[in-house]
Amino acid sequence: MPVPSEKPAVLHILEALDGGTCRHVRELLPQLAARGHSVALATSFHRNPALAHDLAPAFAECGIALHELPMRRAVSPLADARSLTRLTRLIKTLRPDIIHTHSAKAGFLGRLAGAAQRLPVVHTPHAFPFLIESGRCRKSLYRLLERLVQPTTAALIAVSQEEVRAARELGFPPERIHHIPNGTNCPPALAPAPPPRQAIGFFGRLCRQKGADLLLRAIAEMDVEAYIHGSGEDDAALRAQSQRLRIGHRIHFMGGCPQRDVVDTMRQYALIAIPSRWEGCPYVVLDAFAAGVPIVATRVGGIPDIVQDGTTGILVPADDAPALTAALTTLLNNPPQRHALAAASQKTLPAYTLNNMVDKTERVYGLVRG
Repeated sequence: MPVPSEKPAVLHILEALDGGTCRHVRELLPQLAARGHSVALATSFHRNPALAHDLAPAFAECGIALHELPMRRAVSPLADARSLTRLTRLIKTLRPDIIHTHSAKAGFLGRLAGAAQRLPVVHTPHAFPFLIESGRCRKSLYRLLERLVQPTTAALIAVSQEEVRAARELGFPPERIHHIPNGTNCPPALAPAPPPRQAIGFFGRLCRQKGADLLLRAIAEMDVEAYIHGSGEDDAALRAQSQRLRIGHRIHFMGGCPQRDVVDTMRQYALIAIPSRWEGCPYVVLDAFAAGVPIVATRVGGIPDIVQDGTTGILVPADDAPALTAALTTLLNNPPQRHALAAASQKTLPAYTLNNMVDKTERVYGLVRG
């Protein structure tokens, strides 16, 4: 892994090529390569085989080496041992200056391999696994595993203040914790204007985390249409739920929305609902800000770091359909408030640019490299 300049060569490791973590890596790595870093990505296509055909050409154009590394999300001692062996061999071949891991599985294996090779490892959890909805035993296991590899972590990049607090509770020294929220390269769209539809938009994976089922329950108490943009394992269940609630004629399942079209599509709606049960630092909030469309979101993960309740959006408790109903109804009936929220949210975007995120990440690399 030759270094074309004095900037460190970085091997990124990621198991989960989906959602916001995938977008984070897809936007961060080309920026690092453009700034003179030698960049490589080791990842698994187990969960999304088709992505290999999309990602490989895009990264090749940027000079980013892509290495397939079979990994599985679930804890599996035998499979994890095989993945660790392959990863160690890859590290010996590439000889990077820094390893940067993303999310739980890659974070655990990458830090073990980095320690064995005496390389500094930067880890970005993108929401610690024990912060998500799961059983008590599973959360305890995840905390234990994170504590085991904490000493091998040269720096931890927390995308939310919630992660900062969790890292401190795990015993990470404060000087090794760096709060770097996600950044976007989407410039603000045209000034907020009356939407063509007096309707609610939802953008996200159709899974329990994103809370589309809560939105359906809220819509059942309102007289409004909702447009669901996304795909996922809960698609059929959500369609069935909309029929049980007798709102099927008001719920429109639009399928996935290409990232390049998200901001423009959001502008079709009066507001965007983000009813997540847990989050890291969701890009959907920044996309809505760029679109100039007001949001109602849950107070989870990094959302309250970005959204000032009552000023740049409306925040409600997680898993609370009545509160979601009340907030959506109030905002739909108050166009001046919607306009004020959207205008204020667009003014916050300069603090959440991709360039800022990359600048701060490079500073972390400089600290761990010494």
